Parts: sequence; structure tokens; C-alpha cells
Amino acid sequence: MDINQDRGLTGMEARRYRIIQNVIEKKVSQIEAAEELEISDRHVRRLVDVVKERGPEGIIHGLVGKPSNHAFEVTKEKEILELWEKTYRPCGLNFTHFTEKLNEKEKISVSKEKVRVLLRKNGVVDAKPKKGRKHRKERVRRTQFGELLQQDTSPHDWLGIGKIFHAVNVVDDATSKVLFLKLYEHDGTLPNMEAMRDVILKFGIPMSYYVDKAAWFKVTRHWDSTTTKQSSTDYETQIERALKELGIELIWASSPQGKGRVERSNGTEQNRLIAELKLRGCKTLEAANHYIETEFIADYAQRFGVEPVDPSSAFLPFVGKEKLDRILCQRFTSSVQNDNTISKSKYYKLQLLPTEYRQSWVKAKVEVSIMIDGVVEVRHNNTGKLIPFETLELNQPREVKYQTVTREIPAQLVKVQK
Repeated sequence: MDINQDRGLTGMEARRYRIIQNVIEKKVSQIEAAEELEISDRHVRRLVDVVKERGPEGIIHGLVGKPSNHAFEVTKEKEILELWEKTYRPCGLNFTHFTEKLNEKEKISVSKEKVRVLLRKNGVVDAKPKKGRKHRKERVRRTQFGELLQQDTSPHDWLGIGKIFHAVNVVDDATSKVLFLKLYEHDGTLPNMEAMRDVILKFGIPMSYYVDKAAWFKVTRHWDSTTTKQSSTDYETQIERALKELGIELIWASSPQGKGRVERSNGTEQNRLIAELKLRGCKTLEAANHYIETEFIADYAQRFGVEPVDPSSAFLPFVGKEKLDRILCQRFTSSVQNDNTISKSKYYKLQLLPTEYRQSWVKAKVEVSIMIDGVVEVRHNNTGKLIPFETLELNQPREVKYQTVTREIPAQLVKVQK
């Protein structure tokens, strides 16, 4: 009898049947059969029992001609395709992000590869890989949390309303965790200072910041080499000055690839955050920033964060929010004019008022501070005392728009001239 023809066995199954038959007929031992078939002797005994009961058909796997136990139900495939078309595709999720939503939100247990095969079978393809990339070597991560923070701004239509907003992003180099992320209408000095202040208040003072050469990080304009600078701070940005006071090293990247950790984070956020904001119907900065702060940053850390090589933290404790606010601010020195006014082009024009200890401020040197929250202070350089003033003009720089509040000395301390 031809086993292959009558029983539908493959060549390998026919060989296995003959060896098991030899075991039954005691021509070979179970151990010898196990070695020849490369299976355990226990499995040989199982096959002996099933062949005695069913004959050659016992060799054939029970699922031959039947769908796999792991095969996906047709109804689930239809459900996945329907969710993709109606809910997730319009929000621009990639395959990995979509699979996470299926498993975590829709409670459909499925692998990324299964989703990829299913979607590609229905005409959905992955994004084309970028070409022409320059070969670069990987830069080893810093070993400690807080040893190096990368900060960058990503302009994008984050809310999908046709308007560009700026996402200020701070990423820890050692762990890839996002320490700060917030959307602003404009980029500039104050939004970046706010990011630094938030990180310091939450974690402490880091060792260094890695940033690009934007105008608020580094003065890049050229000047006449014959001009004599009065001090080394003449060409220092407000952020440079503030970080120097805090003892934080500022490092400038020569290319976007230099700060690859935060650049990759920006790309991931443009993929995931936009989709998540669409799913939640966030159309305002307030709603988007609330979701980012309360959910997105923690979820990002859980999915993409890594443990640092050195578990000890490089952050140093910093106490005193008020002191920090006086450092992370825009600070200018002005000379008081004959009419007791001070001005700074594109920033402010203020009328200084008399006090009980000084009637006129003419020719005095004063320091004007514009805080992150828009509060303005004027202090006498020599004594450090607050000077009351009236606001004539207060124009924030074009790159930032904050509500302005003036801080003045209480009225009882001001001696008004009659």
C-alpha cells in the first residue's frame, strides 16, 4: 500500500510513520527512534499510542486543513479595518501607534506585524524611507540623569487648524525622557526660559544644556573688529547670562544631528502628539498643553525612556522660586534721562517716580527686569531698591506675547511732589 497516496502523508510524515511502526514492532527502541526523529522519547510514546489507535492518520497534525488556533477571526479583521478607516487613519497614526491603541484602548490583542500585514493587504503602505542620509557615528549617551539636557523648538501645525505653533521640548540625554514640553504661539527668549525654570523647579540644576544657535541662545551677528568691547557680556544673550549665574554650561550644536536625541523626540511627537490631540479634539493651546502636562509626558517616558547607566542624579538642588525668577528673566541696564524716563528700543519706556529717599533719578543707573510672567521691576543699581514707575510703553519682543503686569512700590512709600 502506498501510504503517501492513500493516506495523504507527506514524505516527512511517511518517514515518521515507518519509524513509529518499527517501534511498535519492537525493531527499534523508543530512545533510538527519538534520536532519529530528534524528538523526546516521551513524544515517541505519544505517537506510538496514537498510531496504534488511528493508524497512519495519527501522524498527521490535527490542524491540517483547519485554520490555526492563532488565526485571526474575520470579524476582528473587519473591526480593525473599520477602526482604522473611521477613527485612527484620519488622525495620522502609524502602524506601531495604531497597534498600541488596539491593544490598550480597543482591547483587541494583536501584534504589530499582524496589523501591518492586514493594512498592507488592504492598500495601506508604510511611509517611504528617507534617502541620501549622511553617514554619522552614534554619540554615546551621558551616564547620569541631568548631566546633559537637549532643548529645541519644533514649529508645526500641532492642532491641525492651519496655524503654526512652537513646541519647546527638553529631553534628558541619559534617559531620553521628556522633562518639559509645551506649545507656544511664538518662539523666543521667554518661552525657552520658562522651560528651563520649570525643569529646575521640578528636578534641580542640570550640569549643561545642549541647544542650537538661535538668536536667543547665541549672538551670531558680526561686528566691527576695531570696536572696543566694554566687557565680555556685551555680546551675551539673556539666556547665556542667566545660565552662567546658575552655573550651568551652555553648549551650542553645529548641526541638527548634533542634538539628535531631541530632534528624534520632535519627530516622534509630530507623529504621536498630533494624532493624540486629534483623537481628543483639542483645538486650543490650553487644552493641548493640559493634555501634554497631565498625560502625554508620562506616557512618553514609559514607552521611550531608558534607565541611565549611573543611577545617581547629576541635578543639584535649588531652593527659592523668587530667586530663580530674578535670574531667568530679561534684564537690561538703563541710564535715566533728564525727564526721569528710561527706555529700551522695542521693549519699554517707563516714567520713574519720586520716593521718600530720592526725588530725582536723573543720570542714575537702573536695572530693568522683565519676568517670564510679564511682571516688570526697576531697581537702583547702587542700592538694589525697587523704584516705582508708570508705564508709558511696554512692547514685548515680537517673538513672545505675554500679558504685562507692572510691579510698583506700595503707595505709602512714594512721596508725591506737590
